[in-house]
Amino acid sequence: MPAKANVIDGRLKEPMTSGNSDVGKLLAKHVLNAALNPMVYITNGEVEGVETGQAVTWHAHVVTDTPVYTYEWAIKEKGDTDWSSVGEDSSSWVWTPGSGETGTYNVRCRVTDRKGGLGEVVWEDFEVSS
Repeated sequence: MPAKANVIDGRLKEPMTSGNSDVGKLLAKHVLNAALNPMVYITNGEVEGVETGQAVTWHAHVVTDTPVYTYEWAIKEKGDTDWSSVGEDSSSWVWTPGSGETGTYNVRCRVTDRKGGLGEVVWEDFEVSS
């Protein structure tokens, strides 16, 4: 069983030791993923929600040195199992929800680089109200 970290007021009481192989494996997985795949994050001007008819612009930012990317935007309403493709192959996407689109959504952007590496990010719980 992995050792538990001693946490007090949100800080580690004792540093993690190199004896915990699970920490090393997890770190190695993330470093390898970052080296092989595009790292992507999305922004929208810090907007947590909009009213129907109001536009919000989403921007994908890629942190890697393998340019020439393809972008896939998708949304999924809370409770749904399937993603709906939206937008075009572009680093930005403007969404203006219609009157029938009130609810809570997840917004996803997948980025593929010229080597076939895939990066994905999901913005959770974006609110659309009337």
